[in-house]
Amino acid sequence: MRKLLYILLLFGSLVQAQFTPLVGIVASSGGGTALDYSVLNATASGNNLDITALASGNGLSFRNYGGYSYLLCSTTYSIHKFSEWTTDLSAVTSQSENFTLSNTSQDFWINPAGTLIVYFSNTTTFRWRTMSTPWDVSTCGALTTQALPAGSSLTTPRGFTANADGSRYWVTGNTGDVVAEFSNSTAGDFTTGSYVGEFSTAGVGAAQPKGLAISPDGKYIIVGDSTDDDIYEWVLTTLGTISGGTTYNGALLNVGAASQQGLHYSNDGTKIAIADNALNPGVIEFNLNN
Repeated sequence: MRKLLYILLLFGSLVQAQFTPLVGIVASSGGGTALDYSVLNATASGNNLDITALASGNGLSFRNYGGYSYLLCSTTYSIHKFSEWTTDLSAVTSQSENFTLSNTSQDFWINPAGTLIVYFSNTTTFRWRTMSTPWDVSTCGALTTQALPAGSSLTTPRGFTANADGSRYWVTGNTGDVVAEFSNSTAGDFTTGSYVGEFSTAGVGAAQPKGLAISPDGKYIIVGDSTDDDIYEWVLTTLGTISGGTTYNGALLNVGAASQQGLHYSNDGTKIAIADNALNPGVIEFNLNN
């Protein structure tokens, strides 16, 4: 009996170790209780980011990387650098560094060294640029492209996110209504990618999935629909991958975003940011309340 218990405990620890978290999150809220990253109890905080002064359009994606925040805007398809989002989204300040990516750019990821930005532009082709000065988007260089690995039914990629080291990533298909997963055999090298699997979002009402995020512990995947103002949530059977199956967990209704584009968890895992492409303030903050 003791041998069986030991084997089960060892197996559980190995499964947990396989997941590379998206950000450097603490495992508990300070009192030893593990955080729950479900969005189903979330409420608007009122601390939103007004991007009117940028004069670059509305919000497409907003993410924390390397001690800063980055916002991709519509109209100009430019990416702007801000101070890091911590407890109050309305308090972040512009760092006056920006770069125009490509027309119809949708979502992005920055590598752990702050030297590479990867993004999609409404086609099944990756685009990336290197930054000569880490974390400074104004130093982006020439464009490189790479076709998305074969195997998925994606035709119009919109949402895009990856784990911290870039060994695994997820993409939503605005046409086809799916979330697809891929893995890179060399972490952060998107020329080494392969298709893992996908699941449909249409059956629960997410007919135009765009923004998506994976919870910091790899348990949940959340998807925003650009047409119905809701955020849909699935539980991953195996942490950090859809390969073990997904279970629909419900939806956060009427978040107040007329056209959701990007979703992102805060560094401490207690909030989410929703980038809205139809109105200002541009990025809306919600408390998870778990």
